[in-house]
Order: sequence, then structure tokens, then C-alpha cells
Amino acid sequence: MIVTGLTSFAQPKPNNVDLGVFPNGMAGSNSGSGADLIFALRIKPTGLSYTAIPAAEDFYMYLRLPKSDFAETDIINIVQKNATILGGTGDMIFQGIFDLGDPLYLYAGMALNAPAGMNLSSLNAGTNAWSYVFSINFTPSKTAAQVNQLRIIDQVNTNAFLGLAYSELLMSTVNQLTGAGFILPVDLLSFSGYKDGSRNQLKWTTSTEQNNKGFDVQRSLDGVNYASIGFVNSLASGGSSSVQLNYTFADNNVTGSRQFYRLRQVDFDGNSKLSNIVLLKSDKPSLITIDGMFPNPATTVVNMMLSSPVKDKVQMVILDVNGRIVKVQSLNVEAGSNTLPVNVAALAGGTYMVKLISSTGDVSTGKLVKQ
Repeated sequence: MIVTGLTSFAQPKPNNVDLGVFPNGMAGSNSGSGADLIFALRIKPTGLSYTAIPAAEDFYMYLRLPKSDFAETDIINIVQKNATILGGTGDMIFQGIFDLGDPLYLYAGMALNAPAGMNLSSLNAGTNAWSYVFSINFTPSKTAAQVNQLRIIDQVNTNAFLGLAYSELLMSTVNQLTGAGFILPVDLLSFSGYKDGSRNQLKWTTSTEQNNKGFDVQRSLDGVNYASIGFVNSLASGGSSSVQLNYTFADNNVTGSRQFYRLRQVDFDGNSKLSNIVLLKSDKPSLITIDGMFPNPATTVVNMMLSSPVKDKVQMVILDVNGRIVKVQSLNVEAGSNTLPVNVAALAGGTYMVKLISSTGDVSTGKLVKQ
């Protein structure tokens, strides 16, 4: 099961591919295309030996954008695509710009949509030359100074990339961009949290586990920089189970007005995967509240961040622009903060209103854009 969240390239070392972001016109891109910048790959010059295989797996990439220069309604346009690397039918998909509650930054998702994955065989391990993969610009258009505020969120750094800058990708042992560590045999049913006096209580449930060592609990005050605050061993005998298992963790050293939490599930082979994010705020929710949705726009699944004052079963109703109900679903929520995936693949492209109705009749609404 893939549990999506604010993460990309979450693989253990060794690594042998670099990701670079450069001004348009470099690394084989078309300088006259109107793009603002390009994303390129190369074989790491000092990395491990590279063994080309026909295709690497799909990948996700998240960008950090300052709220002072970007808005949730902005659009990232794919201007050029390298068909050799992406494949004839491969495409990079803009997943939307979304607000996770960070007071300074918005976050944008980019995903590869290619059934066969990326073809990295064309990367030159002899010269280590950069090869552009795709290029982008923005609607509305941005100045060079605004574009230069873009950051890539990965497991190495959050440095600026305009100019001759690049970041290592954390790779698996060959050249897969998402490797075996991206899909792990643990089915995480839920992950939630709530305020308990001066402590924060986290709860999560798995339906199945295989080869699971346990969960590294991580906390952040800004939603970007995370630190480990504890490890919870798997309750499954030998790390494998086919029954539902319930976990809890208490954070007794809470600081700040809001805290972001995530789990890094680790198996005995060293592979790991990050969970969705749970956001806890100092004020206890008195009503059911939609705190955010990501990615938004969404293509197949949207993750709903919501807060509830009590454990409840709420009705989620999605309506189109004409007020017609297009989807109804019951959601089981815990008291506090919850992040729940909702499948929207069957919805037509367009703008929708999402309405949550608690068992006591309280209502919260939000806007969803389906691509």
C-alpha cells in the first residue's frame, strides 16, 4: 500500500543519480520554449557503478513555494518533456498547490504518470552529462526572482536550485527512482492524533504487516524539517500479521502552537516509507473541521486533513458546481486530527464542494479540484 504524504525520494542510500534544476536552455532543453526552468538527471560522478535497466519506477516530487509570491490557484505548466526518458506516453502531472498550515509556504506536487516508468538507459554513465527530463513555467507568470524562491523538498536538503545547483536523490541499489522502499508490505488503515492536556497522543492502526520492524515517530514545527522523537516496535510476531493491530505514542515534550507528525515505517531489510501527516494545534476543535486537502487538484486520491472534537462517523458529501451530489461516503474519525484518503478517480474533471457532516449535524466545507 502506498500511503502518500509530504515526501519524495524516501529511499535509503546508496544513491547514484543526481537531480538538477537549471535555467531553461540547458541540458538539451529548448531555450526558446518559454519555460522558466528545467529539471534534469545525471549519473552521479562519484557514486556507485551504474547498471542501466530499461525502466525505473514512477516518482513524486514536492516543491516548496513562499506564500508571498505564490497562491493555491497558481498553475505549474509542463512546457517540454523528454520522450526518451519519460517514454512515448509518459507525462509529468502537476498535482496542485496546497496549504498544509505552514504560515510561510505552500507545497506543490509533481508526479510521473507513465505505466512503464522512466527510461534511464539513455543517461550517460561515462560522461555523467545532465539530461533534461521536463521543464515548467507558471500561470500567472512569475519573475526570475520569484521563480528563484522555489525549493525542492527531499531527504537531503531544501536548497535553491537555479544556477548550477543540484541535489542527490536517495536511491535504491540500482537506478530506480522509487525503489523497493517506496511500497512496503504494511497496510496503514489510519493515523490520527489529539491533544491531551500538555501532551499529544498519536494513534495508528494497521490491517496487515509483513517483515515490519516498527515505526519511527517524527515531529516537525514547520511541516518541513522533521526529527525523530521515538520508535515503536511492531506488535506483530516476527514482524508479520494478518490481523488488525493498534498502536499509540505519547509526545510529552510539546512546544509551539502547532506540531506536525508523521511515521517512518521501517522493515527488517532497512526499507522505509513515510506516512501521511497529522497536524495538531494548541486549540482543541469544538466542531468538525476540514483543515486541508492534498494534492489539490487531485487525479485519483485526495488526502483529507480534518479535526473532530470526538470519535465519530461523519458523512462526506461531494457536490458539483450545480449542487448535484456526485459522491457520498462514511468516514470513521478519531478525536483530534485525522488524515484520510478519499478515492476521486471516478469524478469528472472540474471543481467540487466537499461537505462533512458530523453525527450531531455540524457541517464543514472545502473546495476540491479534480483533474
